[in-house]
Amino acid sequence: MRKRRYEGELLAAPPEGELRWVTIEDAMELPMQPWFRKRFPLFFEEGTFEIHDVWDQEKQITIAESVKKLKTGGGCMDPVCLKPVTDDIRQQCIELRPRDDQLRFVASNLNSLQKAAEEKTCYPYAIYADDVMVGFALFDEEPYPEDGCFWIVRFMIDRNYQGRGYGKAGLSAVLRKQKEHPACTVIRISHVPDNTAANRLYKGLGFKETGQFINGELVLDLEV
Repeated sequence: MRKRRYEGELLAAPPEGELRWVTIEDAMELPMQPWFRKRFPLFFEEGTFEIHDVWDQEKQITIAESVKKLKTGGGCMDPVCLKPVTDDIRQQCIELRPRDDQLRFVASNLNSLQKAAEEKTCYPYAIYADDVMVGFALFDEEPYPEDGCFWIVRFMIDRNYQGRGYGKAGLSAVLRKQKEHPACTVIRISHVPDNTAANRLYKGLGFKETGQFINGELVLDLEV
Protein backbone atom coordinates (compact mmCIF):
# COMPACT_ATOMS: atom_id res chain seq x y z
CA MET A 1 0.00 0.00 0.00
CA ARG A 2 1.40 3.39 -0.98
CA LYS A 3 2.08 5.69 1.94
CA ARG A 4 0.47 9.11 1.64
CA ARG A 5 2.63 12.15 2.34
CA TYR A 6 1.31 15.67 2.88
CA GLU A 7 3.41 18.84 2.81
CA GLY A 8 2.80 22.46 3.73
CA GLU A 9 0.79 24.29 6.36
CA LEU A 10 -2.96 24.75 6.43
CA LEU A 11 -4.26 28.27 6.96
CA ALA A 12 -5.29 28.91 10.56
CA ALA A 13 -8.94 29.96 11.10
CA PRO A 14 -9.74 30.38 7.37
CA PRO A 15 -12.88 32.40 6.54
CA GLU A 16 -14.21 29.49 4.44
CA GLY A 17 -14.32 27.17 7.47
CA GLU A 18 -12.21 24.22 8.58
CA LEU A 19 -9.59 22.94 6.13
CA ARG A 20 -8.32 19.40 5.83
CA TRP A 21 -5.97 17.40 3.61
CA VAL A 22 -7.52 15.26 0.89
CA THR A 23 -6.08 13.11 -1.89
CA ILE A 24 -6.21 14.24 -5.51
CA GLU A 25 -8.61 11.37 -6.17
CA ASP A 26 -10.98 12.66 -3.46
CA ALA A 27 -10.66 16.22 -4.72
CA MET A 28 -11.71 15.07 -8.20
CA GLU A 29 -15.02 13.98 -6.72
CA LEU A 30 -15.85 17.54 -5.67
CA PRO A 31 -18.37 19.47 -7.83
CA MET A 32 -16.63 21.58 -10.49
CA GLN A 33 -17.18 22.72 -14.05
CA PRO A 34 -16.24 20.09 -16.68
CA TRP A 35 -13.62 22.36 -18.31
CA PHE A 36 -11.93 22.87 -14.93
CA ARG A 37 -12.11 19.17 -14.03
CA LYS A 38 -10.05 18.30 -17.12
CA ARG A 39 -7.34 20.80 -16.12
CA PHE A 40 -7.41 20.22 -12.38
CA PRO A 41 -4.63 17.53 -12.37
CA LEU A 42 -2.22 20.00 -14.00
CA PHE A 43 -2.11 21.98 -10.75
CA PHE A 44 -0.29 19.06 -9.17
CA GLU A 45 2.35 18.59 -11.86
CA GLU A 46 5.65 20.46 -12.05
CA GLY A 47 6.07 22.65 -15.09
CA THR A 48 4.31 25.28 -17.20
CA PHE A 49 1.50 24.44 -19.58
CA GLU A 50 -0.12 26.03 -22.62
CA ILE A 51 -3.80 25.18 -23.12
CA HIS A 52 -5.38 25.91 -26.51
CA ASP A 53 -9.13 25.76 -27.05
CA VAL A 54 -11.01 25.96 -30.36
CA TRP A 55 -14.40 27.55 -29.69
CA ASP A 56 -17.50 27.16 -31.87
CA GLN A 57 -19.13 30.58 -31.61
CA GLU A 58 -22.43 29.44 -33.13
CA LYS A 59 -22.88 26.39 -30.90
CA GLN A 60 -21.12 27.98 -27.93
CA ILE A 61 -19.03 24.87 -27.24
CA THR A 62 -15.37 23.84 -27.27
CA ILE A 63 -14.74 21.63 -30.30
CA ALA A 64 -11.02 20.99 -29.75
CA GLU A 65 -8.52 21.31 -26.94
CA SER A 66 -4.81 20.63 -26.59
CA VAL A 67 -2.47 20.83 -23.63
CA LYS A 68 1.24 21.37 -24.17
CA LYS A 69 3.89 21.19 -21.47
CA LEU A 70 6.69 23.68 -22.07
CA LYS A 71 10.29 22.60 -21.74
CA THR A 72 12.18 23.46 -18.57
CA GLY A 73 15.83 23.36 -17.57
CA GLY A 74 18.87 24.10 -19.70
CA GLY A 75 19.27 27.51 -18.06
CA CYS A 76 15.99 28.78 -19.49
CA MET A 77 13.70 31.15 -17.66
CA ASP A 78 10.44 29.22 -17.72
CA PRO A 79 8.47 29.51 -19.94
CA VAL A 80 11.01 31.28 -22.20
CA CYS A 81 14.74 31.36 -22.78
CA LEU A 82 17.22 33.64 -24.52
CA LYS A 83 19.46 32.63 -27.42
CA PRO A 84 22.17 34.85 -28.95
CA VAL A 85 21.30 36.09 -32.43
CA THR A 86 23.65 34.23 -34.76
CA ASP A 87 23.84 34.33 -38.55
CA ASP A 88 21.56 31.33 -38.94
CA ILE A 89 18.64 33.00 -37.13
CA ARG A 90 19.38 36.62 -38.03
CA GLN A 91 16.83 36.86 -40.87
CA GLN A 92 14.12 35.23 -38.79
CA CYS A 93 14.79 37.78 -36.07
CA ILE A 94 14.57 40.66 -38.57
CA GLU A 95 11.16 39.42 -39.70
CA LEU A 96 9.65 39.69 -36.21
CA ARG A 97 7.43 42.73 -35.89
CA PRO A 98 4.98 44.29 -33.43
CA ARG A 99 1.39 45.21 -34.24
CA ASP A 100 0.91 48.08 -36.68
CA ASP A 101 -0.25 50.38 -33.90
CA GLN A 102 2.97 49.64 -31.98
CA LEU A 103 5.43 50.43 -34.78
CA ARG A 104 6.09 53.96 -33.48
CA PHE A 105 7.05 52.58 -30.06
CA VAL A 106 10.01 50.43 -31.09
CA ALA A 107 12.67 50.45 -33.81
CA SER A 108 12.85 47.59 -36.29
CA ASN A 109 14.96 44.59 -35.35
CA LEU A 110 17.15 45.29 -38.37
CA ASN A 111 17.93 48.70 -36.88
CA SER A 112 18.55 47.08 -33.48
CA LEU A 113 21.02 44.56 -34.96
CA GLN A 114 22.86 47.41 -36.66
CA LYS A 115 23.00 49.23 -33.33
CA ALA A 116 24.34 46.08 -31.65
CA ALA A 117 27.25 46.10 -34.08
CA GLU A 118 28.09 49.67 -33.03
CA GLU A 119 27.67 49.36 -29.25
CA LYS A 120 30.42 47.44 -27.44
CA THR A 121 28.46 46.68 -24.28
CA CYS A 122 25.12 45.40 -25.63
CA TYR A 123 24.27 42.11 -27.31
CA PRO A 124 21.22 40.89 -29.28
CA TYR A 125 19.17 37.91 -28.15
CA ALA A 126 16.17 36.09 -29.57
CA ILE A 127 13.40 35.20 -27.12
CA TYR A 128 12.19 31.62 -27.48
CA ALA A 129 9.14 29.85 -26.11
CA ASP A 130 9.99 26.18 -26.46
CA ASP A 131 11.47 26.06 -29.99
CA VAL A 132 9.58 29.06 -31.36
CA MET A 133 11.13 32.53 -31.67
CA VAL A 134 8.60 34.93 -30.17
CA GLY A 135 10.58 38.12 -29.54
CA PHE A 136 13.84 40.04 -29.45
CA ALA A 137 15.94 41.88 -26.89
CA LEU A 138 19.06 44.01 -27.08
CA PHE A 139 20.71 44.70 -23.73
CA ASP A 140 23.96 45.45 -21.94
CA GLU A 141 26.05 42.63 -20.57
CA GLU A 142 28.61 45.13 -19.30
CA PRO A 143 28.18 48.55 -17.66
CA TYR A 144 27.37 51.29 -20.16
CA PRO A 145 30.40 53.65 -20.03
CA GLU A 146 28.42 56.91 -19.81
CA ASP A 147 26.42 56.11 -16.66
CA GLY A 148 27.59 52.71 -15.38
CA CYS A 149 24.07 51.26 -15.76
CA PHE A 150 23.01 48.11 -17.54
CA TRP A 151 20.60 49.21 -20.28
CA ILE A 152 17.84 47.20 -21.89
CA VAL A 153 18.11 49.00 -25.21
CA ARG A 154 15.39 47.23 -27.19
CA PHE A 155 12.69 44.75 -26.27
CA MET A 156 9.77 43.45 -28.32
CA ILE A 157 7.38 40.52 -28.69
CA ASP A 158 6.13 39.58 -32.15
CA ARG A 159 2.50 40.49 -32.86
CA ASN A 160 1.55 36.81 -33.29
CA TYR A 161 2.65 35.93 -29.75
CA GLN A 162 1.43 38.86 -27.69
CA GLY A 163 -1.06 38.37 -24.89
CA ARG A 164 0.45 35.06 -23.74
CA GLY A 165 2.71 36.29 -20.96
CA TYR A 166 5.89 36.20 -23.06
CA GLY A 167 6.56 39.91 -22.48
CA LYS A 168 6.86 39.53 -18.72
CA ALA A 169 8.64 36.18 -18.95
CA GLY A 170 11.06 37.42 -21.61
CA LEU A 171 11.91 40.61 -19.73
CA SER A 172 12.38 38.61 -16.53
CA ALA A 173 14.87 36.40 -18.38
CA VAL A 174 16.80 39.50 -19.51
CA LEU A 175 16.90 40.87 -15.95
CA ARG A 176 18.09 37.55 -14.61
CA LYS A 177 20.96 37.45 -17.07
CA GLN A 178 22.02 41.03 -16.41
CA LYS A 179 21.97 40.47 -12.64
CA GLU A 180 24.55 37.71 -13.03
CA HIS A 181 27.22 40.38 -13.61
CA PRO A 182 28.84 41.45 -10.32
CA ALA A 183 28.94 45.10 -11.42
CA CYS A 184 25.20 45.24 -12.12
CA THR A 185 23.65 47.58 -9.54
CA VAL A 186 21.17 49.52 -11.69
CA ILE A 187 19.26 48.30 -14.75
CA ARG A 188 17.82 51.01 -16.95
CA ILE A 189 15.11 51.02 -19.62
CA SER A 190 13.08 53.67 -21.44
CA HIS A 191 9.91 53.99 -23.48
CA VAL A 192 7.87 56.49 -25.49
CA PRO A 193 5.81 58.48 -22.93
CA ASP A 194 2.38 57.30 -24.14
CA ASN A 195 3.33 53.61 -24.29
CA THR A 196 1.22 52.74 -21.27
CA ALA A 197 1.48 48.96 -21.81
CA ALA A 198 5.28 49.10 -21.57
CA ASN A 199 5.04 51.32 -18.49
CA ARG A 200 2.81 48.78 -16.71
CA LEU A 201 5.07 45.89 -17.70
CA TYR A 202 8.25 47.59 -16.49
CA LYS A 203 6.76 48.80 -13.22
CA GLY A 204 5.32 45.35 -12.62
CA LEU A 205 8.87 44.02 -12.57
CA GLY A 206 10.12 46.66 -10.15
CA PHE A 207 11.23 49.55 -12.38
CA LYS A 208 10.60 53.07 -11.15
CA GLU A 209 10.34 56.28 -13.15
CA THR A 210 13.35 58.55 -12.74
CA GLY A 211 11.69 61.69 -14.14
CA GLN A 212 14.49 61.83 -16.69
CA PHE A 213 13.93 61.85 -20.45
CA ILE A 214 16.54 60.77 -23.00
CA ASN A 215 15.86 61.33 -26.70
CA GLY A 216 12.23 62.00 -25.79
CA GLU A 217 11.78 58.70 -23.94
CA LEU A 218 10.90 58.27 -20.25
CA VAL A 219 13.69 56.55 -18.29
CA LEU A 220 13.00 53.94 -15.60
CA ASP A 221 15.51 52.36 -13.22
CA LEU A 222 15.60 49.07 -11.37
CA GLU A 223 17.98 48.92 -8.41
CA VAL A 224 19.57 45.50 -8.01
